[in-house]
Amino acid sequence: MRICTRTLWLAAGFALACKAQAYLPSELAGRWISDDPRYAGHSLSISPSLLTFEGVSDESFRVRDVDTLANSDGSTTYSVTYGADGEGDMELRLRLESGAAARLQLGDRPERWTRAPRDWGMR
Repeated sequence: MRICTRTLWLAAGFALACKAQAYLPSELAGRWISDDPRYAGHSLSISPSLLTFEGVSDESFRVRDVDTLANSDGSTTYSVTYGADGEGDMELRLRLESGAAARLQLGDRPERWTRAPRDWGMR
């Protein structure tokens, strides 16, 4: 009985410590760039489970949670919680204006980012 109790507590602790992996929707996937000269050489690469800020630190961050809000103007806001392993969580709001020429707004910043043409890894 004592072993079963310990096993139960161990399993419960493991379940609480392990969060399910969060995934970003496919409409956000790709490499996003801005024509603002302040961001020349910088991009944001989004995959279903990672955010990578290229040209800054080139570090990838694991997506930990995603909340979605449909806006009245037809855009969608994603509140993304992300972080590097062993570090605290950070949050980024991404507002996606869908359509043929999708545009992305990071947080409350005025700049809009567009999906970069595919470069097939030849940067």
